[in-house]
Amino acid sequence: MKKKELTVIIPTFNRSNSLILILQSLSHQSIKEYKINVIICDSYSKDGSEKNVKFFSENNQYLNIKYLNIDANILSAKRNYGIKNSSTKFNILIDDDCIPDNNFIKDYTNSLEMMDDKTILSGIVLYPKKHILESNYLKFKSNTHFKKVDTFNNIIKPNHIVAMNMAFLISEDLSKTKFFDEGFIGYGFEDYEFAYRLKEGNFKLKQTKATIIHDEGTPNFDKYLNKYFHLGRDGMKNLLKIN
Repeated sequence: MKKKELTVIIPTFNRSNSLILILQSLSHQSIKEYKINVIICDSYSKDGSEKNVKFFSENNQYLNIKYLNIDANILSAKRNYGIKNSSTKFNILIDDDCIPDNNFIKDYTNSLEMMDDKTILSGIVLYPKKHILESNYLKFKSNTHFKKVDTFNNIIKPNHIVAMNMAFLISEDLSKTKFFDEGFIGYGFEDYEFAYRLKEGNFKLKQTKATIIHDEGTPNFDKYLNKYFHLGRDGMKNLLKIN
């Protein structure tokens, strides 16, 4: 019997160590009914990412890995490029600083059985416990995400969607959206804007139990403030332009 297939799409840049941790986690999540493809979209990282992934791939039998590079180091562009190069209907997005938990693939495939072409799933985002204990701003960030899913029918608002843990079925309607707006060149808002367009197109935005650990490394408040500076300067400008 031919296996069903799904694709995990990972945009990345200079995060070789995290990338390997993600692949290691995914390789331990083989499901009998599914073949797991992985598409990594890079912008010619300088930290040996491609070489390390190639070595991992040659010594791993559970994942079918494709490594792609594009010139533009833009998160939205990398996600879009990965989606366009996927050959499967079911696709999962995860960022390169997000480690999937042990049931990540299983939780998504379970949800898949109950969704249609007009459903977008977004999963749970957790942070390393030791970092939350060290950092009030990470406590704040942690509280902006939902922590559990009571039923699959839990509808979520567009501002609670996160592209770092998202899944969907490729369809003609979804392809017409052109996916993520590549005008968002820095941090933030591209997933919210995408979610609002989906809602206007009568897509259902739903929770799933699929969980990631968002590990940005040792908490650094200055780095956090800098991201929000660019969010206001660049992300908000593009959001206002679009709307």
